[in-house]
Amino acid sequence: MGASELEVINPHGRGLDVSDRELADLFPHIDTEFEPFGHRVVVQLRRVVEKTASGIIISNGTKETEAYNGQVGLLLKVGPLAFKNRTTAEPWPEGVWAAVGDYVKVPRWGGDRWTVDLRDGMAPISIAVLSDSDLIGKYTGDVRKVRAHLM
Repeated sequence: MGASELEVINPHGRGLDVSDRELADLFPHIDTEFEPFGHRVVVQLRRVVEKTASGIIISNGTKETEAYNGQVGLLLKVGPLAFKNRTTAEPWPEGVWAAVGDYVKVPRWGGDRWTVDLRDGMAPISIAVLSDSDLIGKYTGDVRKVRAHLM
């Protein structure tokens, strides 16, 4: 397949639209009560919504797909060697590529993941501990417009 034949996937074109939600609803404040060691980082994944803006309840299958494919996260904590040379603890020449408070793209798989139920009637919050090098990139636009990639 040549370069002119490649399909361009629009990250804003598929999946559940949550652009009408408040960031505080998608990323509610939480203390993970966890400090990462070494080069690891703690990321809060975007919360799966329970119903559409018009009030339609979302099926469990759709919620599971959104949770499984969700790759938007809020960087909560970084270990002491994150974004540094593991041997010398000196910063990498390219510097720190993400900071606490940044919205980052995380891989679908990998890391250590768990959920926290805030008992607020909404979906539990998913937390992931990943290596700093597992972060794929940093979002610079509105993360509410990024949809889960669905085939």
